[in-house]
Amino acid sequence: MSNARKLFRILKSLMEYQKLMVVLGKADKMALHKLILAIIPRVAYFLYWIIDTLVVLTKIKFTSRWDIKDLMYKWATLWTIANVFTIIGAIVELVELGKEEAKMIASRKYSKTSDDAKDNSNGQVDQFKQKKFAQKLIVIKCSGDLITSTQNMGLPKDYLGWEFHDGMIGCGGFTSAAISCYNQYKLVNK
Repeated sequence: MSNARKLFRILKSLMEYQKLMVVLGKADKMALHKLILAIIPRVAYFLYWIIDTLVVLTKIKFTSRWDIKDLMYKWATLWTIANVFTIIGAIVELVELGKEEAKMIASRKYSKTSDDAKDNSNGQVDQFKQKKFAQKLIVIKCSGDLITSTQNMGLPKDYLGWEFHDGMIGCGGFTSAAISCYNQYKLVNK
């Protein structure tokens, strides 16, 4: 049953390809470090979904060409890489937003501007808060996903000497899913 529902994910690599093309389309407008931090997760997710498809096809016995254990390790590794670089990108964005916000607040504090300009800068402060909140959610969501992806790789056992228990994995997965649902709800109700 769990594999049957995963068949609906077969073409998700095409969505990642589309996202990658969008990022590459904006390449000339992005700083190099931001471009790299945007490309690496998209490529990792693209490959992740291809391997996910191979895993599902192998589990349902459509093909037996690949070793399922090796595929699962590669699958989890790509998911981990995507999560780590997404977290790094979100932290970089948070730092840059914080610097921009501090400059804007400082310039507003020491300038003698009209009330209209101050109202406009209040709107900018709200925009900074919303952008920072979105980046914080990305960090939390990907951290939840990291629990599962690293467990699938065996990293906790190798480096910590113990494995994450089902409660930790479930909590990470629930957190990630709840944030995804929240983001979709926001997108639909914009």
